[in-house]
Amino acid sequence: MLEKRGNPELLHAHPRVAIKVIQEGSCVDSPDLQKMWAGLLASSCTKDGTDETSLIFVNILTQISSVQARMINYMTQESVKRFYARLPNYNPVTIEVSTLCDIAGLTDTSILERELNHLGYLGLIFNQELGSANQTDKYRITIKDVTLRLCARCNGYDSYAEWSRLYDVPNNS
Repeated sequence: MLEKRGNPELLHAHPRVAIKVIQEGSCVDSPDLQKMWAGLLASSCTKDGTDETSLIFVNILTQISSVQARMINYMTQESVKRFYARLPNYNPVTIEVSTLCDIAGLTDTSILERELNHLGYLGLIFNQELGSANQTDKYRITIKDVTLRLCARCNGYDSYAEWSRLYDVPNNS
């Protein structure tokens, strides 16, 4: 990830950030979360090593599960893709419960709801259930700005704009 930024040997993270990332990230066995921790460490590296702005993302990442990480990664990428495709429904993202269960790797919708509620508690999403009084068919999930920035950092980018441009596919028509 640092190679993309050029001269990786000249970049280093603030010791406070690096220590927290290593402590927390080394306890993770989920490939999704391991990649996010690696990206966060890479995006925290600067030439002078004095940037502590990743601490907020370290604190958020310590509080999410691998199920939540999969959902966040999917929803943010989907939202950004829709934004660049100029679709009107880029945020909030409307998604069927069954699709979100598949993404999360869950079969129990009550666990899915609990995981979404926790993401809402963390301020990463706003969730609205859609459906009948007895059955939720879809969720309308608003992705918060901090979530987009978290995903950018956890993919190794210090800039949201730089990360989001990965999803800007030119229209070949």
